[in-house]
Amino acid sequence: MANSKITALTELTTVADEDLVAIVDDPSGTPTSKKITKANLVKNIAVSDLANGTDGELITWNSSGVASAVPVGTATNVLTSNGAGAAPTFQAAAAGGSIPDVLYDSTYKTGTGINTVASSSIDTFGSWTELFSNIGTGKKVLGLFCKNGSGGAGKASFEIEIGEGAVGAESTVSRISGYYAGSENWQFPLNRTVTNNVRIAVRVREGNTNANSWKIGIIVGTA
Repeated sequence: MANSKITALTELTTVADEDLVAIVDDPSGTPTSKKITKANLVKNIAVSDLANGTDGELITWNSSGVASAVPVGTATNVLTSNGAGAAPTFQAAAAGGSIPDVLYDSTYKTGTGINTVASSSIDTFGSWTELFSNIGTGKKVLGLFCKNGSGGAGKASFEIEIGEGAVGAESTVSRISGYYAGSENWQFPLNRTVTNNVRIAVRVREGNTNANSWKIGIIVGTA
């Protein structure tokens, strides 16, 4: 093969792992011309060998398959996928779940209005019983705990309503239904936003005429 300048060789635009590259080993000591495969060459690239970039950016590939960088986000941003064919971006984190900050039930009797009574008329609600005179701002009802009292003999369906508003003007914001066979405990998950600084009350009705006493409480968390 005649000697040729590298600049005179045919250009290769795609490289396979087994393709060879000429390399000089130990150039500052005993230089020796050698060969290395593309696969062995690239697997030994250290992080320090990469080109300098901007702190906080991430390497990605754009829709054309060209390497590019994801711009830096701001503090508390999270890396978010924008779907196939689009580079990810740093975006504000979605709102998190509610964290309970107040617990009321038959065990934690803080305040008034834990006990409420069903009507002696079948499928008729008893009176509203107050749990919170003022629930505060930015609150959600996250769950409800209840237990029908010792009078809960027999079997019947029941329905519990959570209402907000002044005495005599309550409006229902959530309704829970169930069925009991004797005295039982229940826990119901909820995620109901309520009006700021509103009064919260509960009431019960049953599919019988027992007029059972109920213990009811709710978990309240931040919205």
